[in-house]
Amino acid sequence: MDLQQAYRLQFYDIWDVAWTAIFYLDGYTGNLTDLQGSDEAIVFNFENDSDDPFAPIKPSQVTFNVILNENESLSTLFEVGDMELWVEVFQGNDYSSDLAEPFWCGWVDPYQYQQPYDVRPNVVTITAVDGLSLLNDILFADEDSAEDTKYYTGRSKETKIILDILGKIGYSEFKEFDNIFEERMDNDPNLSPMELTLIDADFGKEKYCGEVLSNILSKKKACIRQRRGVFCIYRPKAVVTADTIYGRHFTAETTKTSISYNPNQYIRRDGHDTNLRQVPGGVESIVKPAKRISLFQDYGNKESWIKNYVVEENTYDRNLGQYEHWTPGGDILWTHMTLPNQEKGILIDKTNLAVNPPCVRQSFGSYIKAADDVLIFSIDYMTANYSSSAAEGVYIHIEIKSDASNNWLYNDPTNDEYCKWSPSAYWIKIGPIDIPVGTSGWTTYSRKIQGIPVSGTYTIKLSGVRTTKLVYILYTNILFYGTSDELIRKKRPHKGPNYFPFTLMPFYTELVLGISQYVTKYVDKKEVTEAEHRVDNDIKGIEIEYQEVLGDVVDSEMENIIEQFSGALAIEVVTSLSDGINSFVADHSADYLPYVYVESGSNGKTLIFTGLTNEDFSGATTIENTDGDVDGSVENTQAFSAGTAQVDTFVCASATGSTFITIGTTICELIGDGISIETTIDNFISTYGTTYFVFEKVSLSRSGTNMLATANVPGDPFTASVSGVGPVASHSTTTPNSTGTARIDTITLSGTNGTANITCNGVTAEISVGETTEIAPSKKWYILNEDSSESTADELLDLMADEVAKQYSRATHFIQMPIQELSGETNLNLIGNLQDTESFRSVGTNLMTDPNGTSDDYDTFDINGIRITSAITDGPATALSNIFAVTEGETIQVNIDLTLNSGQAPSIAIGVNIVTILTEVVQLTNGINKVSLKINSSSAVAKLIIVNGEPSNWSTGDIEVYHTGARKYVINRGTFNVRSRTWDLDLQEMVE
Repeated sequence: MDLQQAYRLQFYDIWDVAWTAIFYLDGYTGNLTDLQGSDEAIVFNFENDSDDPFAPIKPSQVTFNVILNENESLSTLFEVGDMELWVEVFQGNDYSSDLAEPFWCGWVDPYQYQQPYDVRPNVVTITAVDGLSLLNDILFADEDSAEDTKYYTGRSKETKIILDILGKIGYSEFKEFDNIFEERMDNDPNLSPMELTLIDADFGKEKYCGEVLSNILSKKKACIRQRRGVFCIYRPKAVVTADTIYGRHFTAETTKTSISYNPNQYIRRDGHDTNLRQVPGGVESIVKPAKRISLFQDYGNKESWIKNYVVEENTYDRNLGQYEHWTPGGDILWTHMTLPNQEKGILIDKTNLAVNPPCVRQSFGSYIKAADDVLIFSIDYMTANYSSSAAEGVYIHIEIKSDASNNWLYNDPTNDEYCKWSPSAYWIKIGPIDIPVGTSGWTTYSRKIQGIPVSGTYTIKLSGVRTTKLVYILYTNILFYGTSDELIRKKRPHKGPNYFPFTLMPFYTELVLGISQYVTKYVDKKEVTEAEHRVDNDIKGIEIEYQEVLGDVVDSEMENIIEQFSGALAIEVVTSLSDGINSFVADHSADYLPYVYVESGSNGKTLIFTGLTNEDFSGATTIENTDGDVDGSVENTQAFSAGTAQVDTFVCASATGSTFITIGTTICELIGDGISIETTIDNFISTYGTTYFVFEKVSLSRSGTNMLATANVPGDPFTASVSGVGPVASHSTTTPNSTGTARIDTITLSGTNGTANITCNGVTAEISVGETTEIAPSKKWYILNEDSSESTADELLDLMADEVAKQYSRATHFIQMPIQELSGETNLNLIGNLQDTESFRSVGTNLMTDPNGTSDDYDTFDINGIRITSAITDGPATALSNIFAVTEGETIQVNIDLTLNSGQAPSIAIGVNIVTILTEVVQLTNGINKVSLKINSSSAVAKLIIVNGEPSNWSTGDIEVYHTGARKYVINRGTFNVRSRTWDLDLQEMVE
């Protein structure tokens, strides 16, 4: 579009801040017309069609109230159609700058144009919408016209689908603040789960864009709302649980910049000097809690992996002479022209050609995975014979082949309920059949298939009947799909001879050889096509249900989940740095043995090379980048230090007799030769030295008249002893063993994509990161917290059911609050939270664990858990609880149900001891007490102090002591009057 400025509305608000609205008209060439605004010149309305904070679509609209004088006309504003007149609203004086950020933008809705039918001057109301509401009337299709509709197909990144939808209303960017990651995704806030998630466009077929967008957001209980001219996707739960919200600003499918914002905003109260002041007129109501939350998930079970499997009449392109998703081989007729009574099916002429017959083909199954899944192939066909006699004994040929390998589907020659895969070129052959003159009825051919031999796409080719007669065949309901069924193959004894007809030998791939053969049992299992994710709160309340169409499919027994279920989420599993390190260890650690042991570090970023304690490895350890950004640094984290070999000395005093020498488990006899001690030792070493060397790793030597035993490996000790009367006079360890220190080199790696060569001890191997991507069904997800910690992983919709259940686990506040902005430019963040420090709620866990945790001096002070079952005193008495920490300025909430049997009701306070009291002292009353105690000084050893000054007898129920925090609200809906700078907000309290 060629949008040009046509109208301009300018004015100042009560705080002297300029506001400008520019109206753009496609192809406008006239002068810019200035408009005069009324007292309520611009009023924003931020909408939500529900009080549910998790309602996904939150549109907005603006009313421009313009004074129309005599002889003035705004006909061009209401004589246009939808999305023809663009409007941008700016705050401040720099609206004309190319870098100016609009406060809001959208389209004039000509059908909401209003003006008094009266004398002028009068006020004309022009309404503009941000476009989200228009999505309810825009089909989710790649092309949609009166002549043809082409739906999106295949799986796309979630970011692309969102950009495609927003592009239909004129937006080319969005921001997202998604903090829920699949467990195989890196938990880096700079990465977006949306660009790693793939969604099957089939789930949105024949739906409108508004519903599709709502389905996408609902799976994570996210919302979309425009802020500062850009649509933002955020999670209401996240904006009340973190002080920094991390996100990404997408301008294309994978083009993004990292962003963040602080969601915390405060109403003007003591301690918070903000410009948001509550004014009279607010109304508070209570939202009922829920006893049950149910998320019903429809898996989107596909009838066929083949596109346009029915072959509807309206999918035929007369110009191209083909049906959508089907590629013709020869002329393909429009069915309705030949068979006027048929509104579906693909019609193919007869053929007598065995090679390149008239046909149609389709490649299908982009995400097919090799598996043992039981599949079904089924097709309906009918014939039309326009010749004068029947076509007898003819065949119908259908080819289904792997695109990546030599695997063809053919009829199982041993069982007419099955088809099998052949490594040789073949086809599914239906027949022989007789085709009578005229039009037949529909016939269904259906077979089971055990398994998919290879991953990747397959092609189906439908051909005409092999005959010379004038015969047409019509195909429809062309089904190829997966099931959860099983084929169980068992061996059974074979009796009698084996006969193999020659004509079946090439295709009979399970030849029975020997004395046994296989029998096949088919187990038909009920298909799982939906799930309920339910959480029950132990309270009385309402029941809330959500209908979900996107999520994890984990309870199906088939492998080909991505192909079979359009509602199944898929993720791109990219080789991360830690994955690359683990693969390097698995693939190459053996290359470095036996001198170096390779392992991965616990942080997922390091490789550790450890040598031997008795031998240093050679050369420097290095890492050299070979592609992309993968690199690293090398550090010698432990230097090599050689150990000391153990030496035992056998002192020989004679050359007569014999001594048995034991080293380890080897015993040999040292016999004196009667000549000399030296030759006696030399003979023993010559005879037994090799034995000790091999079996005990000890070397023998002579030093004078002593025999020495030395460990071959420093740091490897041995035991030795002597017995008998002979040459050896004594034995001792003269050099003790000491263990050496192995050299350890550590490589700390960095990068997200590429390769590098790693060299250690002269051995080089390659590490690869981010170079391989697998498409896999999602399984479990986690919520990435602000501190980068991860929640417990679970199925996505189970996580969301827990999240919603917590929100409705108690009654919450819903407030209609008028707010006056006090100065400056407006900066209320509609995707943030709003906190009111005058309204507290309990947070965290009960601080009370033991009412008598420190001391008491009551005559009787019995407890059961956190309940005081009996407290009796005949005079002053005090009890101090367990220790907990408090912070100056915070309020501690204490809840006690007191039963006063007699005497004085006790008083309570928070303090370090009876002398150092940190709050006021409050006397309890009989019954339920809810006491707020404000801390005047921080302490890490605070306690709940209970005190009586007079005789008393009382007991309590469970005692609750909680930290408190300001209630946090999200902005559900609201209006903003620009000139008066007043907001009227609907605020929903969120449970943290």
